[in-house]
Amino acid sequence: MAEMDTLLSLDHLFAGLGPALFASIRAPFGIFDKDFRIVWINKSMAMIHRCDPEKVIGEFCYDALKGCDCECDDCFVKKVMVNGRTQVVERSMDFPGGRQRWGEIHAYPVRGSDKSVSAVIIIVFEITANKDALQRQKDYTDLLEHRLSKKESGPKNVDLDREIAISVKLSRREADVLRLITEGYTNIQISELLDISANTVKSYVTGLFNKLGVNDRTQAAVLATRNRII
Repeated sequence: MAEMDTLLSLDHLFAGLGPALFASIRAPFGIFDKDFRIVWINKSMAMIHRCDPEKVIGEFCYDALKGCDCECDDCFVKKVMVNGRTQVVERSMDFPGGRQRWGEIHAYPVRGSDKSVSAVIIIVFEITANKDALQRQKDYTDLLEHRLSKKESGPKNVDLDREIAISVKLSRREADVLRLITEGYTNIQISELLDISANTVKSYVTGLFNKLGVNDRTQAAVLATRNRII
């Protein structure tokens, strides 16, 4: 009965505005039943798996989308069916040309009248830009630490290995400037990104150095990153 309730509700949904609404979702999106069959997927989901979204309806997802003869070990549909809870995981996929793209996959249970899971909705949010930004920041931080470790002399007014012991209060604009310093932007670039003058940026940078007790951009960036000030 629960399965029939779910099928009826899905049929009712698709008889109305469902397809138009689902098709308007630009992120990869799909609905799968408890037997791992594809109820519906949008063009974005089909594009990822290089298939025709209309021809795969009713097919097993592991066959039509993955080319496998049984469900995958890390199958999101299976996890939701077993646990009865929403699953959120990150996955990467290699595209032609060697480009890697990352997605945050959300799998939601659809329940029948008896509360059992009869279908699963999956939507994928691309997080490639966030992943790339984090990697760039990590690479830059590693470079800063390497450069700092090679300094043989110079002012050392800040102990970069200590836990932050003072309460550093930054305005929103100061936090923006410090974040961009940490990511390696110059004053000119920061002024363009924040739409403020270069002189204003210079004033913010000087104020940040005073607040943090540092003498240059390298020390400010390392201190901010290690102590999660931003």
